[in-house]
Amino acid sequence: MYFWPLNSYHRDLAFGHYLMATRHYRENEDHTCVFIFAIFSALESEYLDYTDNEIMDMFIALIKEKEIFDKKNACKLYDEFCDMIEKDLGLEIKVVLAPIVPPKLAGFPIQTVCYARTYIVRDTGCIHIEKCEEVADYEK
Repeated sequence: MYFWPLNSYHRDLAFGHYLMATRHYRENEDHTCVFIFAIFSALESEYLDYTDNEIMDMFIALIKEKEIFDKKNACKLYDEFCDMIEKDLGLEIKVVLAPIVPPKLAGFPIQTVCYARTYIVRDTGCIHIEKCEEVADYEK
């Protein structure tokens, strides 16, 4: 599951992601948009921050080694990298903070910020929902 950190664009990013997802899951009958506000409970050792310089450098080295430069395979590489860290260190990664290209419809200032950050929760057991907001008509 993806969660956007609370900032000036979190609602825009969430709605942009929703619009993108509804195009991929057209067969689903329920297209209700719900903003979920949550906190995560994970030990520091169960959290991986791809925006950390050292982690990012290791990940970039893996990208270069595997020669994977397209978006689809890069997503798989994120998972592979997490799996490698889990295996090497003998621990479980439950929450990941990752830089991603924001949804186009989010209106995110990609020209100046370059990427958005999202929390990817790999273990749904660590999600604690604080509130949910059903969104009928979203306005920026």
